Formats: sequence, structure tokens, C-alpha cells
Amino acid sequence: MEKIIDEFTDLNISRQRKEQLRNPEAFKARKRKYDTSLKGMIVGRENHRKRVGHTRRNLNTKSYRMERESNEK
Repeated sequence: MEKIIDEFTDLNISRQRKEQLRNPEAFKARKRKYDTSLKGMIVGRENHRKRVGHTRRNLNTKSYRMERESNEK
């Protein structure tokens, strides 16, 4: 394996940080379509389940409780 030589090689930072600087797109935070609304929590929850591959649901989490409360009104 050859050593990578670029503008980050001689910096006094960790190898992990150099990797982050070399590949900024891979380390960007995911953008949220909806931030704090109930709808956004539901969208995020379902997207996460799909992405990770979870099939079971924890019905006592905050988003499910808020969803039940809003349906009762």
C-alpha cells in the first residue's frame, strides 16, 4: 500500500481527520427535510428503518407517543 501524499500529509492532525478532509462528501451530516415537527420525526423514523433494515417497531418512542396523542384530539 502506497502512502498518500497530498496537502494534508504534513499537517499535525490525526489520520482520521485527514481522511475527513480528503473526502468531505462522505462525512457530511444528513440533511433533514423536516426538523422538529411531528411529520419530520415520522419521516426520519421511517427512513431510518428502511436504511438500516429494521422490521420491528418500538411503539413507546417519542414519535409514536406524539403521533398517538395527535390522533386522539
